[in-house]
Amino acid sequence: MKYFLTVLLVFIISNQAFAYINEIYDCKMRNFIGIDKDGLPKKWREQRFSFKWKDDFTIQFGKGGYFDNLTSERIGWFSANKDSFNIHHDIYIMNYANKSFWFSHVNPDSGILNIHADCKKRQ
Repeated sequence: MKYFLTVLLVFIISNQAFAYINEIYDCKMRNFIGIDKDGLPKKWREQRFSFKWKDDFTIQFGKGGYFDNLTSERIGWFSANKDSFNIHHDIYIMNYANKSFWFSHVNPDSGILNIHADCKKRQ
């Protein structure tokens, strides 16, 4: 009986720890701004996008828009904690927490891009 309860407890805890795996989030950009390589400010049309937790270290974006099928894997630094993540890549940083998505991209050839979006977990 102790063995059964221990296995059941481990299963419940591990299942809750990774409850966000395979969940999809729909997002609407609130800000999509940047500075081009010449130092001039740019503003683009806000877009809608979605992303899915593929596994504990991979975020897969949907088709279309700025993030068109981007897969962000554990490149650089990735930290996931239930319903939030931080990804630090060589040229971008992504953060999702408290239903807000933040993205900053720095590239000497194209400039700086910053995106802020509100997201909801798909039901």
